[in-house]
Amino acid sequence: VSTQSTGVKMFSVTVIEGRNLIAKDINGKSDPYVVVHAGDKTYQSKVVKRTLNPQWDQYFTVDMPDSRGNLKFEVYDRDKVGSDEHMGQFTISALDYNDGQAYDKWFKLEPKKKEKVSGEIRVKLQFKTSH
Repeated sequence: VSTQSTGVKMFSVTVIEGRNLIAKDINGKSDPYVVVHAGDKTYQSKVVKRTLNPQWDQYFTVDMPDSRGNLKFEVYDRDKVGSDEHMGQFTISALDYNDGQAYDKWFKLEPKKKEKVSGEIRVKLQFKTSH
């Protein structure tokens, strides 16, 4: 019986910055942070207060057992009262990127349902498959 593995996909992810995000707070700003979902694991950036153009520069090393999997990025506004507000999201498929190559890209935020969203998130990505 053959037990050939497709390998584990390693993602080096740096959430660099956002621009032109939607204002969710009464002061015309937001307190944005990014949540990265990879399989059953979740990674969260720091919160940057009172801005629509945050600088996170947050680095994560992400293991995904399925090399055909997706990375889902969600942006939220931190609220002191009540639950944090969703500001947009985007998904990256591991199949769209070459092993070992580094990427530095802006990704447009998409709505979760019919919410109003704006802006983009800049992410650096590098993928490596270990066998």
